[in-house]
Amino acid sequence: MTQLDAAKHIERGPALSTAPGARSGGTALKLTGINKSFPQRDGGRLEVLRDIDLSVRSGAIQALLGRSGSGKSTLLNIVSGLTPADTGTVTVDGKDFTGGTVLPMVGYVFQDDRLMPWRTARANIAFALENQPLDSNERAEEVSEMLTLVGLDGFGAAYPNELSGGMRSRVALARSLVRRPKLLLMDEPFSRLDEETRTAMHEEIIRLRDLLGMTILFVTHDVEEAAVLADEVTVLAPRPGRIAETVDIAAALPQHPPLRDGTDPAVVEIIRQLKCTIARVSAQSDARS
Repeated sequence: MTQLDAAKHIERGPALSTAPGARSGGTALKLTGINKSFPQRDGGRLEVLRDIDLSVRSGAIQALLGRSGSGKSTLLNIVSGLTPADTGTVTVDGKDFTGGTVLPMVGYVFQDDRLMPWRTARANIAFALENQPLDSNERAEEVSEMLTLVGLDGFGAAYPNELSGGMRSRVALARSLVRRPKLLLMDEPFSRLDEETRTAMHEEIIRLRDLLGMTILFVTHDVEEAAVLADEVTVLAPRPGRIAETVDIAAALPQHPPLRDGTDPAVVEIIRQLKCTIARVSAQSDARS
């Protein structure tokens, strides 16, 4: 099956303003004073993140955008609990998870799908449930529901090498969603897909966000992806990563219809402004170094 065929299986059910923060529905994620550095071989430390304060409103899709070296993936790892922050607090759904893992309520879709080639699609999804207090029938029911949810009915017995890139991405997405996370993290999971399949996955993300009531925080280098998918975009300055600006796209262009058209003149203008912001903060960082 080609990526175009796979895409058919998906069930599709003005100027930027500086974002004032959560407008409604409360705050799903709040980061306060996050700092992170890593040891170097010469005994020094490489500062990766500095004084990160970030709020993501419940039900929003928020993008982290910036050039390489701005600490975007490290920030996701801190939120997920995979990497501890040196200082600062992480609050998810009103609960303080500083210094502890938040994985039970956070799903994570990595840049690589990280599917185990010796496991079927069904078994890859079930892997996320192996430490859960479920019997085999309950586990099978949860996995079947997820396969249906991401449009992969009939493909549960397929191995990763038998699936297209888009289908593999949906298996990885289903694995991240099977525990019903309140917050979904994504680290450029669609960067290796062709344009048509990537657009289909964007539509799928919005559909699942609305269906499951999730909040999404994702990393991207693709300015157009941020402009068409996100409600808010946080631009990070590099070396060390610092928040330069958060822009509120949804205030100017709500997701109606669900996915913005990247060729729409208003979206093109948003893309232009975001590129200008990245260029400006990068130039300022280079001038300091």
